[in-house]
Amino acid sequence: MPAPKPLLSSPLAAADASTLRAFERRLRSAKKSDKTVQSYLEAARLLAGWLGGRVALEEVTPADIEDFMIFLLGAHAASTAAVRFKSLQQLYGWLTAEQWIETDPMARLRPPKPTEKPVRVLSDDELKALIAACAGKQFADRRDEAIVRMFVDTGMRVSEMCGIRLDDLDMKADQVTVRGKGDRVRILPFGTKTGTALERYLRLRARHKLAGLAWLWRAVGGAR
Repeated sequence: MPAPKPLLSSPLAAADASTLRAFERRLRSAKKSDKTVQSYLEAARLLAGWLGGRVALEEVTPADIEDFMIFLLGAHAASTAAVRFKSLQQLYGWLTAEQWIETDPMARLRPPKPTEKPVRVLSDDELKALIAACAGKQFADRRDEAIVRMFVDTGMRVSEMCGIRLDDLDMKADQVTVRGKGDRVRILPFGTKTGTALERYLRLRARHKLAGLAWLWRAVGGAR
């Protein structure tokens, strides 16, 4: 196994840079999100940096990938190594499909298995304290209470919460439409207390200087 070396200690070799430009073009044409593109390219750059010019990305062997994973596992959590592994699978799957390489070096490899850690759930007292911290009649108070209560009721992701538009709210049916990873659409119901918090926020939002913008959540003095 090659001795560990600083990742990305030198600029990418010309061949690797050319490969990644083409890969990024393919990802963009497939309308992958900026976050996804960044994740895939970052994994490839890290691998190239670890290889240090010993071989090009298109010359990598299964053993190189395995050694790189061992290196990552020694420096990061297994979950991080697993994410890098899946990102590299996309790169080498594309290189194989485009016939840039004859065989996929990752075809028979398995990703590192992350150790699952239980997510701590807030107690009732902690939830009450969190909501109490939003008590007040100012714009930020009304907004924050509505956000906290919606999180508690629906369990939606932060990215879904941030992406809510005004017309995604159905205040008659007490539900909200959210869009997650891969444009997956979900309709989530919320309770009466959340509905009341939203109504209070919406009344103040209607007087906001940027009330005409589509996004539901407004900053006190800015767009979002």
